[in-house]
Amino acid sequence: MAPSSFFCKRNILGGILFILSCLLLFLLAKDGPWLSDKAQNHALYLEKLHPHNSMRSNTLIRLRFEKGLRNDAFLKTGFSGAEFWGSWTDDTQVVIELPAKDIAKEGTLFLRTLVDGYVYPPKLERQVVDVFLNNHKITSWIFTKRGKQIKEIEIPQNLLNTAQDLRLSFSIPNATSPKQVGESEDTRKLGLGFTWLEIVQK
Repeated sequence: MAPSSFFCKRNILGGILFILSCLLLFLLAKDGPWLSDKAQNHALYLEKLHPHNSMRSNTLIRLRFEKGLRNDAFLKTGFSGAEFWGSWTDDTQVVIELPAKDIAKEGTLFLRTLVDGYVYPPKLERQVVDVFLNNHKITSWIFTKRGKQIKEIEIPQNLLNTAQDLRLSFSIPNATSPKQVGESEDTRKLGLGFTWLEIVQK
């Protein structure tokens, strides 16, 4: 191989490695859990999307549950520690509260979430979850197999009140620990595994 060809290829490889390194540093700086609390609170934990954002203009609130992205201020009760993929609930009663001032009262609003239900057939065939909004039952979920899925619920306008926060509660009577069913030594009472939750306007 000619010297000029060798040095040319080495320079190209060096350039590629430099670009990849810069990209990695950018991603780490963007999503790393060592960001300041203020930066996390504004950019990661609760995403209040600007109304003229054309790609996601109908998303009013988004709550993240992954490690480094979760804000426990909105999780009132029933959650285990955050993991890289999201968070398991760890009780039969789970409560999330979102600020009413960030929720538009016009149009049709929906709650959307990427969630998993803890089942372990044949010992735990299904997980039944009742969902409440401001103490009124709005739907029930039934999980019969593992795997993340998107759940969407229309939010009844008559249940919205500007004077109070939006209180989401989940009743999970069959929340069960993996140790109880023989899957592992985990003693947490698992029910729902959340990755994200959002309020959208349509």
